[in-house]
Amino acid sequence: MVGIDISPIALAEAQRCAKQKSLAIAWQEADLEQIELPPLRYDLVLNFNYLQRSLIPQIKKMLTPGGWVIFETYLIDQQAVGDPKNPDYLLAHNELLELFRDFRALYYREGRFRQSGKDAFLARLLAQKKRSY
Repeated sequence: MVGIDISPIALAEAQRCAKQKSLAIAWQEADLEQIELPPLRYDLVLNFNYLQRSLIPQIKKMLTPGGWVIFETYLIDQQAVGDPKNPDYLLAHNELLELFRDFRALYYREGRFRQSGKDAFLARLLAQKKRSY
């Protein structure tokens, strides 16, 4: 398992939490806008509260055939209730489904959810990369 973040503060906090739970995670400080991710390396990719559209092709390539992606981030409606407000970091309605249309979507939901005690507009996806037979 590898955790990647640009923030050394966020990585230190994640390491602390993982250590408390005896989780073995390799941590990598990296800018996802600059990194080249390894192809066909992972069976599962998690992406939460982060949207970099240019990273989607790399996420798809780094998954092994039959691998899974769990993706959750903010919708354009989030502008009305809080941060982020920049549309570059907000999904249009059904955009996440469209971005992973070549995967098998097993769960998809958009809407208003409670997150950290506040309302947030989110899109949530569980999808599987198709196996080549």
